[in-house]
Amino acid sequence: APWDAFQTKDGKWLMICTLAGEGTEKVFRAIGRDDIADKYKGNDEESIEARSRDLAFLNKAFAEWAATKDSQELKDFFLELRTPCGEVKDVTELLEDPHLKARNMVVDIDHPLLGQVKTFNTAIKFFTSEVGISSGENPMDPQVGEHTNEVLGNFLGLGSAEIEALRTDGTIWA
Repeated sequence: APWDAFQTKDGKWLMICTLAGEGTEKVFRAIGRDDIADKYKGNDEESIEARSRDLAFLNKAFAEWAATKDSQELKDFFLELRTPCGEVKDVTELLEDPHLKARNMVVDIDHPLLGQVKTFNTAIKFFTSEVGISSGENPMDPQVGEHTNEVLGNFLGLGSAEIEALRTDGTIWA
């Protein structure tokens, strides 16, 4: 603890992932809460159980302090403490994130109906294989109903008259 997403005074959210008792102690001493640092320090079973049991209290105490800082101050604070922390971004921020673009995790594609759009690519990377799509590619997603006749005919053995009857009575619409 703290372990959650915390809102800053500039309205942003940061995910904080404090690890082990030393992390809890460092964070709470740094924010002037020696009372909490003393009570919840340590990595023995009792200390771990206490932090788990009282996580809501610990997060609330930290949240009150975090709300007085802007997001950059909080990121710098956790960088100094060498504690995992990251800004929670919305979709539009993620689509423009330079790191995600550099890792080909956000790509511009030529969608058959929408034209040029940004989309998320696979986050999984392999050293010896290319995965996902490349910028400028057309992913050629099937349209709704594009393969209905093929699926009903090839996999279910229905003839064209049976398929048309299903369309007529509203069982299938595409």
